[in-house]
Amino acid sequence: FIDSYHEMDMDMDAIYWNLEDTLMHFTMVNAKHMIPAFFDSKENYQLQKYVQLKGIYPFHALQMIVNYGERKRKKAFYAQELATEYKQKEAQIRGAMVGLMRRGYVFYNSKTGYIVLRDKAFHYVESRKGKKDFDIISIKSINPGGNLHNATLNLETDKLVIRGVDKVNISDSLGVYFEPENREVTVLGDRDMEFNGIVYTDVYVFKGRNFKMSYDTFYIDLETIDSIQFTVLERDTITGEVIGRRKLDNQLTYAAGKLWIDDPSNKSGKERNPQYPYFETTKGAYVYFLKVLEQAYDSTVYYEVPPFRTDSMSTNSVSYTHLT
Repeated sequence: FIDSYHEMDMDMDAIYWNLEDTLMHFTMVNAKHMIPAFFDSKENYQLQKYVQLKGIYPFHALQMIVNYGERKRKKAFYAQELATEYKQKEAQIRGAMVGLMRRGYVFYNSKTGYIVLRDKAFHYVESRKGKKDFDIISIKSINPGGNLHNATLNLETDKLVIRGVDKVNISDSLGVYFEPENREVTVLGDRDMEFNGIVYTDVYVFKGRNFKMSYDTFYIDLETIDSIQFTVLERDTITGEVIGRRKLDNQLTYAAGKLWIDDPSNKSGKERNPQYPYFETTKGAYVYFLKVLEQAYDSTVYYEVPPFRTDSMSTNSVSYTHLT
């Protein structure tokens, strides 16, 4: 299914809509508690998916049809034309087109062999060639059970609530992702998202409520931050090798700010911008010492941190700037 308002491709079994109701439900039907539904950004690209598209055929169907369309300067043609051009069996090309149609890359008439290239086809091939930017946003939803569906669209507010979501990756190159509270995230127009929960970077962990991600500007507005925790590299005591990251006990609380993920024109992270991701507070924060010296201090003992900005949050050398 194609959602042009939220700019997402939806992969699930069924849509249920009572025409007299304002709610439209999206759900899996077969093995719904095991097989996930997917809600992918229109600009999503994954190398693994690109490689898998070749399947059992002696040609990469997507690459072939996009190259053919660009060379012939047309977006529509017949399977027979491809068979003649590339000296392949027409039956194999027709079989490959069915697979591409199911995945949303083409419109295909199986009776006539007529193929129409969709924007997604060009996007995937151009992304593979490194000629355009892309994102990795793919929301995986496992049906939460009961009478709930994988997702529900409110036709009055245009908000799409997706359930059964454990994690949403935003930037794998920078280690930015979030885990929504109650496994629920709300998608707004053009892939903006609202959620409560936890946002992770390599160095910081933000926990709070009323978080909103802006897709176009590529930042997360952290309106109500309950806590900011720091993580440090943890090394093997014998070999000195890095074995993971460890959260520090002390944390900042009662803050608010914005987490700028990367340059909006570099959502793929293919260009290294060392200042990203960076975090800028819109108000100060507090540090309490409740876990120090076996709780020797109560909540009346704290340190007030004025508004600040940090950058290079994907490295182990983070700089701070005091904001006045």
